[in-house]
Parts: sequence; structure tokens; C-alpha cells
Amino acid sequence: PEMRAHQDKWAEKPAFGTPLEEHLKRSGREIALPIEACVMLLLETGMKEEGLFRIGAGASKLKKLKAALDCSTSHLDEFYSDPHAVAGALKSYLRELPEPLMTFNLYEEWTQVASVQDQDKKLQDLWRTCQKLPPQNFVNFRYLIKFLAKLAQTSDVNKMTPSNIAIVLGPNLLWAKTEGTLAEMAAATSVHVVAVIEPIIQHADWFFPEEVEFNVSEAFVPLVTPNSNHSSHTGNDSDSGTLERKRPASMAVMEGDLVKKE
Repeated sequence: PEMRAHQDKWAEKPAFGTPLEEHLKRSGREIALPIEACVMLLLETGMKEEGLFRIGAGASKLKKLKAALDCSTSHLDEFYSDPHAVAGALKSYLRELPEPLMTFNLYEEWTQVASVQDQDKKLQDLWRTCQKLPPQNFVNFRYLIKFLAKLAQTSDVNKMTPSNIAIVLGPNLLWAKTEGTLAEMAAATSVHVVAVIEPIIQHADWFFPEEVEFNVSEAFVPLVTPNSNHSSHTGNDSDSGTLERKRPASMAVMEGDLVKKE
């Protein structure tokens, strides 16, 4: 009920199901709120979770988290203990976009590149297609891929290799603009999507050589240790998390915005 009251007071449209460009423009963000919030939560508690994105979450928990993310609320503390719900919310956000993150416009191009046999040519063609994404799609796609590449680094523990990630997440990133159920579209697309997403995750640093700051909105409480806001390779072996235990759910920036709006 508290969440619903919060939603009712929220003047903006929800993030879920809203075109990416519209959500970014309205919220003044570079990375969509559900993408950044879910990535920041998963960086702290989900990286070693076996079968992340593959194991389903409880429906009521998922619904509650989506409602929290929909109105930029800071009530995210309880979801730390359930990385599968967080991964589920991220998948839902991507799937509910009116147009896939990798766009309808480039669908034919992506699927053509998928069947290129020569690996070097394939990578070059994929890189060229990436460059054709609209700027806001490109930035969010890069952010997500860099995170997925980081997740794959611990695949010995979490079992999420680039191939496994591509299989479970790919159909939420690209689908055909045709009539039919989501399941039919996903089936028709999935082989191509895996052939596209897997090499991009495998070679994420070649596709996107620049560093990505995951805490891009600075709405999340960074780690106490100096030098780095994200856990790149600071040798902090005892703690592979990226955030102080204070929780990014403090989300001070967004809460401040909310108070102003109200």
C-alpha cells in the first residue's frame, strides 16, 4: 500500500514500458533508472549467484521491485537478499520497452551479421552495426554489455558464460517487429541474437574500450576505499562488492528530486 500511494503521487509516467528516449529525457538521465539501479544492486550481491538471469524470481517480489523502480523510489533495501528478483526486473524492463534496445531499424542488419562465418569479419561488422545505434541506445547498450562482461568474468562460480548470458538475455535485447506472441518472436530471433550478443560480451573491451562508470548518476553510495568508485582491480580481495554496506538504496539524489516534485 505504501508503494502504491507513492506511485499515485508520482507525477511522471512509469519507467517500464516507456520509450527509452522519453524516459531519459524526462528524468534527465543518461542511463535508464531500472538499468542502473539493477546493475548497482547486482554488482554488490549478485555477481557470484549461480544462474543469474536464468532462475526465475517470485512473482510478488518482482512486481514490488518493478513498482519501486517505476517511481524512482529509494525503497530498494529488501531486494539485496534476492538478486534473482533484481535480474528479473532488469529483464522485464528490457522486454517491456516498446522498441528493443538494439532497435527494430537495425534488426535485419544484426541478423545478417549473425550468419557471417569469418570471425574477424563478423566482429568488424558487429562493431559497425553498434555504431549505428541511436546515441541513447548506444550508451545504454554499452553500459549493459560492460556489466554483462564483468558478470561473465566470474562464470566459474555463477555459471553465466557469455553464451549462457546471450541465451537468457538476448531475446530481451532484440526481437522482430512482426505480429505474433513474444514466445514466437523470441524463438525466431534467439539463434541470431545469441550469435550476435555472445561475441559482443566476449570482446566487450574491444567493442567499448573506454571505462564505464556504473554509478553514473552518483545516486548510489560509493565504496569507502579511495581510488575507484567501482571495484575494477584495486586488489581488495576480501570484498568484491562495489558499494559500501550503507546500500545504494539511499539513492539520495533521486529522493531529493522526489521531494522537490512533491
